[in-house]
Amino acid sequence: MADTRSLQSHIYLKIDGVESDESFQRDLLQCTVDLDMDQPAMATVVLNDSRLHWIDLPGLWPGKSFEILVDDNNRKATLFEGEVVGIEPSFAGGLQRLTVRAFDRLHRLTRGRRTNTWLNVSESDVLREIAGRYGLKLEAELPASVSDHILQHNQSDYEFLKYRATRYGLAYWVSGKTLYIRKAATPGAEIPMEWGKTLSTFAPRLSTHLQVDGVTVRGWDPKARREVIGKATTPNGTNNNSAIGNGQKIAKEAHGVEAFHYDIDRSVFSQDEAEAIAQAKLEALTRSFVTAEGSGTGNPAIKPGVIVNITAVGDRFSGKYYVTGVTHRYMADGGFTTTFRATHNPSSSLLSLVTGADANPGNHAPRVYLGIGIVTDNQDPDDLGRVKVMFPTLSDEHTSYWTRVAAPGAGAERGIQWIPEVDDEVLVGFPFGDISIGVVLGGLWNGVDKPPLSTGDAIAGGKVEKRVIKSRSGHIVTMDDNPSGGGITIEDAKGNKIFLDTQKNSLFVTVQRDIEISAQGNIKIAAQGQLEITAAGGAKVETSASLDLKGAIVNIN
Repeated sequence: MADTRSLQSHIYLKIDGVESDESFQRDLLQCTVDLDMDQPAMATVVLNDSRLHWIDLPGLWPGKSFEILVDDNNRKATLFEGEVVGIEPSFAGGLQRLTVRAFDRLHRLTRGRRTNTWLNVSESDVLREIAGRYGLKLEAELPASVSDHILQHNQSDYEFLKYRATRYGLAYWVSGKTLYIRKAATPGAEIPMEWGKTLSTFAPRLSTHLQVDGVTVRGWDPKARREVIGKATTPNGTNNNSAIGNGQKIAKEAHGVEAFHYDIDRSVFSQDEAEAIAQAKLEALTRSFVTAEGSGTGNPAIKPGVIVNITAVGDRFSGKYYVTGVTHRYMADGGFTTTFRATHNPSSSLLSLVTGADANPGNHAPRVYLGIGIVTDNQDPDDLGRVKVMFPTLSDEHTSYWTRVAAPGAGAERGIQWIPEVDDEVLVGFPFGDISIGVVLGGLWNGVDKPPLSTGDAIAGGKVEKRVIKSRSGHIVTMDDNPSGGGITIEDAKGNKIFLDTQKNSLFVTVQRDIEISAQGNIKIAAQGQLEITAAGGAKVETSASLDLKGAIVNIN
């Protein structure tokens, strides 16, 4: 059997920076430390409090620093460092006990929800600001690129951190007062564990269920007006126990077909981002091929990110396993043991249930189902004004069925009929989340298809002064609210114009060729001032009936 040595005399506690005396070792009944990649570390200590010493100790109070240490090769090694979050006294059966619960400082980010926006910043800038809010320094391996806009929408800072880090395949944790964000695939130290000696239980699992030949991430770049596609087909060698073989190859040989994973449920705007997300997803799926859980001799060196080298369990499952979670446990009557987990989903601890955050946390507002589409056909055979749409984040090979178009005042042979052009970028909503019954909500401008007016032409002093309606060929209606000389202009693509001058209360009509006015009834022209008719060429007045000219004085030259 494996050694489960008792370390009762070799476990130490620092409360509010001060190491406790020997009474801690005498009263300690149980100590459990949970360490999981991408989760706040948690410690639970149960003390015999027959003297009612611990219950009133000033240092055992929420927010006070709490550190657990153990002897490791004749030196004190930190097993946990954090702060007290709860104390639970118990009086039952003539016994008095006190349970103390502590989290590392990452837990501070789980409290409350926020909505924030950042403009023209990098990922590191944003997360450094968040870390500083909780008294933490940041050491991160995040992309250096600057984002135009980053939104935190009704998320806790922890959920936001988890989303920003895991989309790039990065792990995060707090050590002391520093928040680290680094590649999860980087193995740490290697620790040998032999069955029957330092390893007492071992339960590996091999499954081809999630093994794929590649991962494709699809997004849409509105600036370039094109789809963004990131692909990953080769993992970086982070799968557990590679001696068994390549999980992708074994799954394909076993089941006879290729399998690919498509990630389309997130916003992706750049090629580098798409490729990083695809690679991160592939690494996570690859690690699911061989997973394991084991326990043995208490060893403070085993922590998330290290490699345990398992031996004496047969050739197939002996090998190296990447640790994603650890539970260190001391029992007064059972010694000190360590349980490790090597899984593809690090968040398997009890704390992951407490925080309630998943691998892709969204906001907690009501879900809105929207998508970006490109119009591929507007020749509706049923004359309903519908269009077909291709969704570039899903596929560039498939289009929707005929999709209705929302229009102002739409009804029985009425409303504004403004059917999108083929190749227009549109926003599509999906009632009840059903993609088969989409509705085009409107068109979208982008880096290629720009608005009719520049911002400088349309807006002055923060107010919109010009509003326009413009057709594909260039016919345009302009409404100008400029207080010093606005009006309404109707102009066709060749420059023929009707202008209502608001300041002068005047109407101007300018055409390149002829003006013809025809009426089935009478035509009357009345002016309170003068009436002038001028022609550079000849003038002709003709009627098949009588012609009357009347004036106070009639001058004919």
